[in-house]
Amino acid sequence: MSNFEHLFKNKGALKSQEQRREELLLCLKKRRTDAIDEKRKITDLFEDDNSNNENDDQVELQRNHKMWRNQHKPFYNRLMLSEWLKDIPYDLEQNWLVKLCPKGSRNLVVAAHNITTSYSRLGVEKCTFVSYLPGGGNNISVNDKFTVLDCIYDNKQECYYVLDVLAWNSLSVKKCDADFRFFWLKSKFEENDELQKKSPCNKYPFILIDFFPAEVPLIENIFSKPFSLQGNEFAELDGILFYHRKTHYINGITPLVGWLKAYMLPEMLNIPVHDNYMCKKPENYISLAHYVECKKKIKVKNNRKKIESMET
Repeated sequence: MSNFEHLFKNKGALKSQEQRREELLLCLKKRRTDAIDEKRKITDLFEDDNSNNENDDQVELQRNHKMWRNQHKPFYNRLMLSEWLKDIPYDLEQNWLVKLCPKGSRNLVVAAHNITTSYSRLGVEKCTFVSYLPGGGNNISVNDKFTVLDCIYDNKQECYYVLDVLAWNSLSVKKCDADFRFFWLKSKFEENDELQKKSPCNKYPFILIDFFPAEVPLIENIFSKPFSLQGNEFAELDGILFYHRKTHYINGITPLVGWLKAYMLPEMLNIPVHDNYMCKKPENYISLAHYVECKKKIKVKNNRKKIESMET
């Protein structure tokens, strides 16, 4: 039995975060496959994506004409996005993995047709360059292949931090479990160490973000010291991502990926953290629930203003 049942919130609430997790896991279990799926072309990678997202905030945004136009971009809404981890999972230590997320802009990096291109969350092309990624421009033998990564671009360090993988060398792993994807991606980086070095053939280094089990003593130990991302003292921490081991790569917002700021850990996991994290807490911060509610109100207000401006 987990030690974190006492931290579980909203047990009786209709469609709580935990209930939505269980429903989604059941759905994924019914269609789970352990086979890596080879795709002939990159458009095949997204053929099974469900464009019907039930998230209320996204439904409201999609009423905006500008968002409607964005949906017609081929790489719009392809990234897997987190929810605030408002309900601590009862199986946190058994079935969840953690990645420390540095500050930067979230990008979908696509290597295909001998060029590498990064796209924003809304599918807007950001830049093109050559890389050592399969299909990215430096290996003629795989010029008909493609690779797609979920990354964070650090403008200061001019590098891409790699969170996840959708496809590598035309092999789709979107329907594989997170723990398999993370181990598999790690093996690919170990085989291709030139990816992590800047060179004329690899304009931006790709730095793989490591993962570890969501064991609270381990998390406490990590956050008892100032942040250092795998020895890089210049990287700045943005927050902590929690992945359910069994989640597939799902486009859009999912309850199977959680997000917390470091200064929220004492409240949510009842552990102390270093003063370097606590000093980042906003002065008006009360609790995660209050913080999320305030952000939601601001978001709704801004969306309303956008709609009104389009109608005038």
